[in-house]
Parts: sequence; structure tokens; C-alpha cells
Amino acid sequence: SYLAVGNGGGYSSVVESYAADIKAKFRLQTKVTKVDYCDANCITLNCEDASTGEKCEPIRAKCAILTLPLGVLKAESVAFVPELPTAKREAICALGNGLMNKVALCWEGMEEMDVFWPMDKEWILHLAPNRTDLITEFYNPCSFDSKQRVLIGFIIGEAARRMEAMDDAKIVDRAVQ
Repeated sequence: SYLAVGNGGGYSSVVESYAADIKAKFRLQTKVTKVDYCDANCITLNCEDASTGEKCEPIRAKCAILTLPLGVLKAESVAFVPELPTAKREAICALGNGLMNKVALCWEGMEEMDVFWPMDKEWILHLAPNRTDLITEFYNPCSFDSKQRVLIGFIIGEAARRMEAMDDAKIVDRAVQ
């Protein structure tokens, strides 16, 4: 099939043309409280307004893709009818939530000649074999916009837990080592 769209909108006009029919069906700021999949031909999602807590009209559909954070599943904040199979409930219980911190480093007014990292690389890995206290993975927005002087560092696990006890100056110092 083909879709003709007007000039001037770029590729987003193609996506918006396809999405026009379903755009009105999206509900933002809506919290799912119950998933009823008893009926093989229909799934019902009971919802509430996330800001007021008021119940919303249920959503009924032939099928649904539901993505929930592990913490929501562990807290059983959403009821499933029928209950999720035992194997799925056990898997949810067995999975752990990890800790990941992000550190955004911004340099205002930095000239291109002063940038000390490779500007053309989207991801930068800092190899420090015996240093678990350093941020070793950075996302580099400069690779898409050479005017930005930003690096976003990621640190996980026990090192992230230790980082939470540090003040900002020490975190920045560790990030740029």
C-alpha cells in the first residue's frame, strides 16, 4: 500500500498520517489498575486518572501490549484476572531491581578545540580494569549535535550505591578522571 503526504513535513508527516486514526484513542496520565483477560475475545483494562485517582472508563480491545516496570509487577499494583500463571509470578519475584545512576556533565561556552573526548563517537567506554569507582560508560550527544558540550555517564550496582553518598563535586571529579 502507498500513502501520499504533502511536502514540507518530512518523514514525521508519514507517521502522523498513519497515526491520525488512532491518535485520539491514546490516554495519557492514565494508570492501569486491573487487567481482565478472562474473555478470549476481549481484554479489559480498568484505569484511573493518574493525577486525581478518579476511575476512568474501562478500555476494551481484542488484544493489548502492556509494559509495566518490574517494581510495579513486584508491588502487585496491577491486578490480573485471572491471576498470572505461577511460573510468571515466580519469575517476577526472582528478578532483582538494580541501581543505575546517570550523571550529566555540561560545559557551557567550551570551544570545539577544548573538547577532550572524541566528538564523533556516540558511546565512549573508559577502560579502567581495577577501578570500580569510576564511571566507565558515557553517552555523547555531541555525536549528533556538535554544538552541545555534554556527556552523560552511567554507573551501576554497588558503585552506584557508593556514589549516592558522595557530594556533587566528588562525583564530577570521579567522572572526569
